[in-house]
Amino acid sequence: MYTNRYGAGRPCTGRLRHYTVEGECRVRKVLSARSREEAEDCFYEAAGAVEDHFPEAVLEIISICEGE
Repeated sequence: MYTNRYGAGRPCTGRLRHYTVEGECRVRKVLSARSREEAEDCFYEAAGAVEDHFPEAVLEIISICEGE
């Protein structure tokens, strides 16, 4: 008699199981804007286009720095 993780019976091998995989991606984008708020709005506009095309992707702002 075999024992599997569900109790006694045939071994459970080769069965399809569901896995959740989470990844992370960093984006650096140079935007021309008059203020931090305007730069944030421009970023979220571009992020919305990406999220419309790839619904599972989520883009959020980590930091905003004024460039040179």
